[in-house]
Amino acid sequence: MNVEAIPRFLRNASFREIVWLAPLAHPVHIVEEFWRFPLWASTYFAPGFTTQRFVVGNSVIMLGLLGLTVLVSVVRVRAGDFIYFCWLFGQLFHNALFHMGTTAYFGLARRAPVSA
Repeated sequence: MNVEAIPRFLRNASFREIVWLAPLAHPVHIVEEFWRFPLWASTYFAPGFTTQRFVVGNSVIMLGLLGLTVLVSVVRVRAGDFIYFCWLFGQLFHNALFHMGTTAYFGLARRAPVSA
């Protein structure tokens, strides 16, 4: 694996190429949480939370991310770029706060049951 390829890509990439990294990375995060998060959330945090709700919620977020990414890729207006990054960083900040808060409240040792 050529670890120098990533910094080289980032140095040479245009703004329009860089903004597409977020919609490429978000599905990785969704898949990573898909297997355990709905059961954990239903058990410890939000009774009745289902895999379907997880998929629907993340689909809405992904559609918003894709829509804004297309918009800033096509329309070169600074206000659009600002809205894009505010929305993106708002999502990232909310996700980070959720993970930190639930880890602090529930602790690291408390994990979701393996089976329902």
